Amino acid sequence: MNVEPSFANVMYTVLPITLANVFHMFVVKSNRLQSLAWPIDRGKSWRGKRIFGDHKTWRGLYVIVLTTALFCLWQSIAENFAPHLREYNLISYSAVPWWQVGACWGLGYALAEFPNSFAKRQIGVSAGKGRAGVIGAILVFVDQADSAIGVAVASMWGLGLSAEAALWIAIYCTVLHLVINFLLGLSKVRKRAL
Repeated sequence: MNVEPSFANVMYTVLPITLANVFHMFVVKSNRLQSLAWPIDRGKSWRGKRIFGDHKTWRGLYVIVLTTALFCLWQSIAENFAPHLREYNLISYSAVPWWQVGACWGLGYALAEFPNSFAKRQIGVSAGKGRAGVIGAILVFVDQADSAIGVAVASMWGLGLSAEAALWIAIYCTVLHLVINFLLGLSKVRKRAL
């Protein structure tokens, strides 16, 4: 689709992955689906340190991918009832099925967090903890940007969006991720605001 990637276009386009992320935080906070909350790294270590830690679980992967797909379905149904909404979407559900969009974004989002989690475990930052100073600020930024970059790369490689649109998705989603996590922290859904 040749839609100009404005702020409104990007925010509307990535609404499914945004809602999936918020839903995931509520699942974690309310301790739902506990049977899936086992670590992807199965407690294994590398060089004496956990590979990803306890916070990277199968529950997170499943919830993000499945709920992103369901929110994409919801968005595509909404566009059928209100066709003018299609003007805002950088993705055309008539060209790419909702489940493919959901799978690409969900996997891109979840898998892009693994390198950062691995790096943090290797430098001694425990899962769910922060660090002070410049290193801490860099880690906060990377924590918010990694999944946004994953969604952007999935949008470009898996869904055929332009590099320009993918860049704007990465930028807008990083800022949005910071804002949402800050608000979830203030409302005590997250342990830390950032």
